[in-house]
Amino acid sequence: MPSPDWAAAKLRVRTAASALAAACVLSASLACGLGVQTAPTPATTPTPTAEPAPAPTHTPVPTPTPIPTPTATPTFEPPPVILPHVPPILGTPTPLPGDPLPRLIEAAELKVSALRDLSSSRVVAKQFMSRGEMAELMRGLFEEDRDDIGKDDALYKALGILPQNADLFDILLGLYSEGALGLYRAEEDKFYLVLEPGGEFGPDAERVYIHEFVHALQQQHYDFRSAFDAIEDNADASLALRALIEGDARLTELIYVTETMTEEEQAASQGGPPSQALIDAFRAAPYIVRRGYAFPYDDGARFVFTLYQQSGWAGVDAAYSRLPRSTEHILHPEKYLAQDEPIPVDLPDLVPALGDGWELAAKNTIGELALSTYLELGPSREEGLKAAEGWGGDSYALLHGPDGEALLVMLLAWDTGQDAVEFYDAFAALTELRTGAEWQPHEGGETWYGNWRATHQLPLEGGRSVFTQIDRDRTLVIFTPSDATLKTVVNALRW
Repeated sequence: MPSPDWAAAKLRVRTAASALAAACVLSASLACGLGVQTAPTPATTPTPTAEPAPAPTHTPVPTPTPIPTPTATPTFEPPPVILPHVPPILGTPTPLPGDPLPRLIEAAELKVSALRDLSSSRVVAKQFMSRGEMAELMRGLFEEDRDDIGKDDALYKALGILPQNADLFDILLGLYSEGALGLYRAEEDKFYLVLEPGGEFGPDAERVYIHEFVHALQQQHYDFRSAFDAIEDNADASLALRALIEGDARLTELIYVTETMTEEEQAASQGGPPSQALIDAFRAAPYIVRRGYAFPYDDGARFVFTLYQQSGWAGVDAAYSRLPRSTEHILHPEKYLAQDEPIPVDLPDLVPALGDGWELAAKNTIGELALSTYLELGPSREEGLKAAEGWGGDSYALLHGPDGEALLVMLLAWDTGQDAVEFYDAFAALTELRTGAEWQPHEGGETWYGNWRATHQLPLEGGRSVFTQIDRDRTLVIFTPSDATLKTVVNALRW
């Protein structure tokens, strides 16, 4: 589905929102409600072109009727006395006592509630802090999620998209600590916002605050925290839910800026240019991390806007009752609207077959976003994206052996056999490009594309290899430390 024209989109949103105004791959505990700078170069919000003023209408002046000659001598009456007009002297308004910040925040909350058509049922705690304090807060939250980040670190290294000497924890912490401007934590029902001591609650701070306030409204009305808990074992579904939540807040933010701010305030709401530290952290992150960083805000906003176009805010609200269940739904809103649900895929427990010393490190779903981001690194970005579009479902297992070796097994389901072939070809081309090795038929096997079946193995140094097999609309991929381990896994799966 083509991306909407955002300039035209915002004009349509502005028109629709006027009536309302006249009548609003991290864990859920950290990711949800995080206001960040979404790219090193902030985008400017287009300002709708003003309609031309109507041309003045000229009323013809009637020809005066001649005054008849008087028949009597007129009585003299003095003309009225016109006294000079002295404008009244207005005094300077008396400022209201106390800190103006609570009044500014309350006014912003009332406008957001009207624009988003959701009212707040309680006062939410707030804490303003410096950028340094926000960075310390982020470090503490990341420490809580260190184990989950470590699983992603191992997955990326097994796939070969993160150098073995890199630390995903440090990469993510640097990126989010530099980019975070605000945070709403549902666990505490509390806002954390960057506002330097002595700083003003200007348009930039106001914009961040209203984004976070939408998250508080979402929690009050839809309890997204419980929704995250229900899908905590599915990383792809969790990322899709985060995209819905952030996209909702992002769209409301854009409407708010367009509806309530002057042109000068809109420009000021963009804030200053990103810091060099943020630019450096963004550039240092692997592509899959950069893509995931922007996904909830950019793709999420497009997804929510599609629902808004269909049914207004009622359509967005309905999505919290029927949640998007995969990043495929976010990337392709038409599949969500058509209720094209993910295909369940399960991998059996491989530890008993592998024997002593083996343990399961992670088991989860990769999803279309991560898969497409991975395949984009191949010879053709366009072919990589196309190959991932037929994703139907998947499951992967990452296991560690007695000597620290890593075994990655992925089983993927596709919408059609042709989709499976497209992935097979794209994955083969990417792996050859990345490793410099060549695929060989596994154990003398051949490729039979007539019934979508093929088995190949790509040997690497140290006895390691990559195995892939396609059978109709299913694909098996194994990154194995040895041929013996590969044989054990294939037999255990009864492929």
